[in-house]
Amino acid sequence: MKRCILTLLLAVSISSSLYAQNNYKYWVQFTDKNNTPYSIDNPSEYLSQRAINRRAKFGITIDSLDLPVNPAYVQAVSATGATLINPSKWMNGVTVSLTDPDVASQIAALPFVSRVDSVGIHDPQIDDYYGGGYESHTLTWNEEFSSDWYGYGYSQIRQLNGIKLHKAGFMGQGLWIGVVDGGFFNSDNLDIFQHLYDEGRVTATRNFVNPSDNNIYRYSDHGTMVLSTMAAFKPGFYVGTAPKAHFFLAVSEDSGNETIIEEYNLISAIEFFDSLGIDLVNMSLGYNRFDGDLFSYSHPQFDGQTAPSSRAADIAVAKGMLLVSSVGNDGSEIFSVPADARHILSVGSVDREGDYSYFSTTGPTSDGRIKPDICAKGELSVPACNGLITWTSGTSFSSPVACGMTACVMQRYTTFAPDQICDSLRAWGDQADSPDNYRGYGIPNFGRSVDENHPHSSVDGPVSASLQFKLSPNPSRGQVTLFSAESQPDAVVSVYTLLGKKLYCGPVDDPATASTLSSLQQGIYLLRVISSGNSQTLRMIRQ
Repeated sequence: MKRCILTLLLAVSISSSLYAQNNYKYWVQFTDKNNTPYSIDNPSEYLSQRAINRRAKFGITIDSLDLPVNPAYVQAVSATGATLINPSKWMNGVTVSLTDPDVASQIAALPFVSRVDSVGIHDPQIDDYYGGGYESHTLTWNEEFSSDWYGYGYSQIRQLNGIKLHKAGFMGQGLWIGVVDGGFFNSDNLDIFQHLYDEGRVTATRNFVNPSDNNIYRYSDHGTMVLSTMAAFKPGFYVGTAPKAHFFLAVSEDSGNETIIEEYNLISAIEFFDSLGIDLVNMSLGYNRFDGDLFSYSHPQFDGQTAPSSRAADIAVAKGMLLVSSVGNDGSEIFSVPADARHILSVGSVDREGDYSYFSTTGPTSDGRIKPDICAKGELSVPACNGLITWTSGTSFSSPVACGMTACVMQRYTTFAPDQICDSLRAWGDQADSPDNYRGYGIPNFGRSVDENHPHSSVDGPVSASLQFKLSPNPSRGQVTLFSAESQPDAVVSVYTLLGKKLYCGPVDDPATASTLSSLQQGIYLLRVISSGNSQTLRMIRQ
């Protein structure tokens, strides 16, 4: 099969003969990015034009987080004999591999290193495919968008009312979806993905577990099944939720171990996607317990701010990407990261009837937020790496089912920022008025995106930038103030949900206004201020 591989030059070139033996892994934390050769004023050196355009589209400022790690620091770490694995510009550090753990003290002594943390030992293992338990029959089809046409993909798409979205012409065209997983065994040889390779829509691949081996197709078949729920296109057999999107595939999960370095691999993968200009990312991954329990998380740490992958997930959203994550398969026992991130779309599992799946991880987060955000079918049939159908279950599959449909909504609402899309999905859930920690806001009715106008159109009248009202703080978790540098005693503010429902209207300087703004529930709101015939619309984020 023909493959189209997009190559992006990385700021730091990292290669290795990494897995000749067991290796001690470390995270090296740098103190700063001083004297870097890169500049905020010249982002094309480290961001693709598509990534730059995405930031501009959403009014996102390029800042120091976008700057790559200082290459001089990386070179100095390498000079100690450490084998470099992956850098992280957002975390400002690098993962390394050592055959002699004593070298870690040499690295820690470098003046620009603030700490060196052990993050695991690698015992190399390849997940080869093993057969068995697969259904071998094939379906036939009569007409486009019928149940026969969708094949085994029909049930989960019907449950989300996604067929209506597909019929309207939204099947992911033009959207770039990043998929980070444990491997995509044999995906490049399956006829369900033939269209992707023939049309050059597997656009980039990357292995963050072993950067010297970019063959992602000889590792775990978990990613193969995950990808199929979105990208498969074999009418009469299986059609996924976004089969006309572009896909970018990354391996971050080390099937031979469960150590915290996988979180750092994941972060580097998300940063890679960001640098390419990806629109949304599916992560059918989650972490809570690690080998030896040295770095395992306890409940108070599922607050969206403790785990490095959760912090990185929120940074990614702030950079304009939408991240979709499986909530986990531990029921009510323990939560997982990065699904606890504040701005991530975490997806739980329901069965064919829409009822909660017993294994789907339940919230709330340790700081009391509802999780999961939404649900999709996670007990389903999917194509396996031998091209045949297998029945499986897990939030690993409800997440990409929802991710693919979310891509279609993003195609419909091209000007929406990620948090606006997520708020819309919650609002379309079948239990949006009474969310709980089993099904979150419920199963979204994705078909509503076809019927409804742009939610901003519900706020009547023109938007003017002539007023200079500001919100502080924004985002907010408590008291918030709406103010202007100049006194405007006649100013009136109206508060709307993203779908245009008016919640409040009153004078800006009325104490009831401050009280209302400070007591809103978690979500995104539109504030329309009118004064002396002029108007201004502000977006308020309540965490």
